[in-house]
Amino acid sequence: MPFSAAQSAKQDRPRGAAILAFNVTTVLAVFTAIAAVPTGSRVVVVAPPWHPPESVLAIVAGAGGTLVNGGRASWWVLAEGSSPDFVNRLFEAGAMFILDGKLAAACIKEN
Repeated sequence: MPFSAAQSAKQDRPRGAAILAFNVTTVLAVFTAIAAVPTGSRVVVVAPPWHPPESVLAIVAGAGGTLVNGGRASWWVLAEGSSPDFVNRLFEAGAMFILDGKLAAACIKEN
């Protein structure tokens, strides 16, 4: 028995919803990545959470930066560096992620 147009449309709905969800997720991920790219001397440094809490301090010090403020979690800090290759040096020192310092309000401890 051949499928009717209504049956075919019902079968395509889940596929269409999945495609729409994928596209929306991709667009949000791209916008988030653009907003998070470090552009200044202050950055949020994220160390691997399974490392000891002092490792994030060692990462910042190893990259030649200074601690500006602690994070909400023991593996996030706001750091500042004057070197043009500060971000690269943070990665070399073991940072897992580095975000723009403008995002610090969401990451630092409230006093």
